[in-house]
Amino acid sequence: MEKFAAYRNHPGGFWVASTKPAAAREVLTGTVPLEEVASVSVMTDGATRLVDLFGLRT
Repeated sequence: MEKFAAYRNHPGGFWVASTKPAAAREVLTGTVPLEEVASVSVMTDGATRLVDLFGLRT
C-alpha cells in the first residue's frame, strides 16, 4: 500500500532490497544460541499483503 511509501527504503523506516538493491547496506544481523530458539519465520517483503491488502490476518 502506498501509505508506506514514505517509510520504504528511508532512514527510520524499513528497507526492501527487492526494490532498491542499495538497501542491502542497511541489513541487521545477529546471533542467538540454538537452544534459545523456539521457532523461526522466514518471510518475503510481500508477507504483509495478507494483513494490509487482504485483511486476512491480524
